[in-house]
Amino acid sequence: MSQQIFSKMISQALTNKVLKSLSSLNYTYGDNPTRYSFSGTFKESLINNHVDKEVSVISSSVLEVKMKKSDYLSAIITDLFFGKERVERQNQNIQSQIESDQQAAWILVSTYYASYFLACDIAKLSGQFITNLTASNIQSLLSNTVEGNPSSFKSDSDASLAITVSLSEFQNEVCLRLARTAAKPHKVAWHNLYGVFREVKVESNEISLHRFKDIISSDSTKWRLPSTVRNEWNYSAINLYGVKGDKLASDFIKMLKSPGSSIKRFSNNTLHPSEENITSSIGYVYEVLNISYTNIIKKIFNV
Repeated sequence: MSQQIFSKMISQALTNKVLKSLSSLNYTYGDNPTRYSFSGTFKESLINNHVDKEVSVISSSVLEVKMKKSDYLSAIITDLFFGKERVERQNQNIQSQIESDQQAAWILVSTYYASYFLACDIAKLSGQFITNLTASNIQSLLSNTVEGNPSSFKSDSDASLAITVSLSEFQNEVCLRLARTAAKPHKVAWHNLYGVFREVKVESNEISLHRFKDIISSDSTKWRLPSTVRNEWNYSAINLYGVKGDKLASDFIKMLKSPGSSIKRFSNNTLHPSEENITSSIGYVYEVLNISYTNIIKKIFNV
């Protein structure tokens, strides 16, 4: 089986999962905004009063927010519109670094961030994501409280909130569950992506799919989360910005130069999590997500 087919199988399965999540909310192309502006982004829609919403205070750390399904869909599609430019620019940056023979460590960190952006956007479209609110943002959101005591929710400090989205019991309405989390945003992003990938299946080539799940799972004892790899290269091991890093990332760079090769490599049943392969896993994650993201963009924006 060719490298391109390997790529399409896993990425298409993820694409289908994301589009199915949107379909469960009865999303159609007509839910796309007629114009895109920052005021229409999800966070702005959440904290400002130009979008109707009802807030219920569940506990000191959990809120439920109900809003019109059309308003929610418009907001996350707006986020995707702006997010795709961020991804495109980062992809161009990676390509420029490769063409100019930049230091491997810089290319790896840039590729990680592209992967992180992709993971965040894909998870958001699937209804599992994180948002960061300031204390004043939280106070603004709590002004829409219709049930529970606003003062019982901890709102005196900035917070990271893990969000899960589901259909409300009322027609044409969604329910957002917001839970304060102390987990690091990058770790939460990979946890959310794992939640999306957990139910993804392909007809064959299960090895590469299971290995992908292992890489993005915080429970894996063999592979490391992409954010952990990024931390090691960007913060912990400064000697990787030199000959050692160039050698360790040699296969990673080769994979970036040869589209499709990462999925073929990670479909090998005998592949083990050596330092070289753990480094290369960033390229593998990037390629799978990038192909899927491109498919999703084409479907949603009809391009």
